[in-house]
Amino acid sequence: MLFLAAGVTVLFGLAVFMIDPNVHSFWDGMWYAWVTMTHVGYGDVVPTSFIGRLLACLLILFGLAVLALLTATFSTILIGRGMGEMVKDESQILAEIKRLHERLDQLEANRKTAE
Repeated sequence: MLFLAAGVTVLFGLAVFMIDPNVHSFWDGMWYAWVTMTHVGYGDVVPTSFIGRLLACLLILFGLAVLALLTATFSTILIGRGMGEMVKDESQILAEIKRLHERLDQLEANRKTAE
């Protein structure tokens, strides 16, 4: 994901540098792309053309998607760690439920013979 974000930063940085007259160097374009994508938005480099602003909108949406995917991946890793323990606990719980059903069946059988 981070390699994709770096690639998008370079690509959009170059595009903004080539399209927008307010972005004076390729490095300014990359800085602008990274700051926009990460939602920091310092405002030191600002596009003035329509296409530059349209690219900014795309970068903002891409940044949101990257953040959501990173958060989901991190959450999945954390949840996955506990799944092994949960499976062990689940088998113990099922064994206990089976034992309780057997005991209940035994008590019901004893009650019927006592009647």
